[in-house]
Amino acid sequence: MRLLKQAALLLILLAVAFQAASAEDLTGAVARVPFPINAENISLEKQKVEITVYSTFIQVECEYLVKNNNKDDVSLVYAFPQYLHSVNIEDGEMPVLGFKARTGKKDEEYYVRQSVEGSDSRDADHAYTRWYKWDMDINGGRTAKIFLTYFIKMDRKKGVPNFAYAMKQAKAYTGNIKDTEIIVNMPVNCKDLSFTTQKLYTGGSYIFTSLPKPKVTKNILYWSFNNMEPGEDLEVYFSKLGYPAWEITASSQDAKNANTTSNLMDGDPRTYWSSEEGMQIEGSWLEFKPFMYVNQKDTKIFEPKIYKIAIIPGNGETLSKFYEYSHLKDAEVSIRKEKKVEPDKDKKNAAPVKQRKKAEDEIISVECGADWTLQEFGVRKYPLSTMEGPLRLTISSFYQGQKFKNICISEILIFDRRENEVYDDTDKVRDGAY
Repeated sequence: MRLLKQAALLLILLAVAFQAASAEDLTGAVARVPFPINAENISLEKQKVEITVYSTFIQVECEYLVKNNNKDDVSLVYAFPQYLHSVNIEDGEMPVLGFKARTGKKDEEYYVRQSVEGSDSRDADHAYTRWYKWDMDINGGRTAKIFLTYFIKMDRKKGVPNFAYAMKQAKAYTGNIKDTEIIVNMPVNCKDLSFTTQKLYTGGSYIFTSLPKPKVTKNILYWSFNNMEPGEDLEVYFSKLGYPAWEITASSQDAKNANTTSNLMDGDPRTYWSSEEGMQIEGSWLEFKPFMYVNQKDTKIFEPKIYKIAIIPGNGETLSKFYEYSHLKDAEVSIRKEKKVEPDKDKKNAAPVKQRKKAEDEIISVECGADWTLQEFGVRKYPLSTMEGPLRLTISSFYQGQKFKNICISEILIFDRRENEVYDDTDKVRDGAY
């Protein structure tokens, strides 16, 4: 009997995915799985979820294999749900940014519709639901792939990042999920962290997950399950001495109306930075200087390499406000060099450094369309190194607003790491272990 109880408990643990937080403890980054809302006998054959944690946001990339177990072809509505404790964004979780859904080919991106359901009534958990929907067809007895990608702000209460991925909505499918793979690419070396079963543990460096301890390879957490029943959710919550962030300054800002640089990385597209009224826009700039949170008083520098940025241009309060104010058209992102990086003198026999970089390669060219959407831009060839100085975005041209000349930007994401890069590794060598 005891063995049966232990086996049942293990099955329950294996069914978990990233846990959504309660109303008292909101989780900033809450990811949800899609499911059909007007069709039956559809099964989820496989899902692969990859989550990359950056300094101020997470990127979620999902791959789903669904099967139509009916003999006949099915036309259905697929939906990606996001639960909110309030329809007011200030009282609930952060919105999903840059949501895209597509089939196997990149040119087959779906047009995603958005709606809010439950505005007059709430469910048993006192939550509203926002749906991202699209139509698709699956032939009888056949499978179809769905790819999702989006970004979302992390919860950084007390400086401790926290995010979630939920799978229990997959109960709408027929049967269990045959194959599940979850990969979390962390910004810290997880081998140095202790795993704890207490989410609100208050001291030291640790990591909490609702699933059993994953396979850990440096900064990668990995889970793999077969025949999984998605009855619960799983949450990831971690604490580390020192966590990266960005100090943002600007050539001008509308401080009188609180449209300042603090709105650029808050995860809320309805807030925005605006240039000061009457100031010339061409040549104005935003500057991003990296640093590490350590405690309330002290900070340390982290020096990431930048591979890509994403921008939501314009005033994001409403669509009409977007066109009333000027919004970004062309800009250049580069490093404003403050210091010269000296070669390592201890490496006497080091191979000579190749002259590989040209000035024109060391920028990110920004060419925004006249749309209030998240738009991504990568480096031309080589990453930008913040070891030489802060990251600067210089505005070249803009779309003229219908009523106001002030230029606005709603949100900026900085892609400051790759899979094999961990924020604290270099820092340990330079400043000593935490």
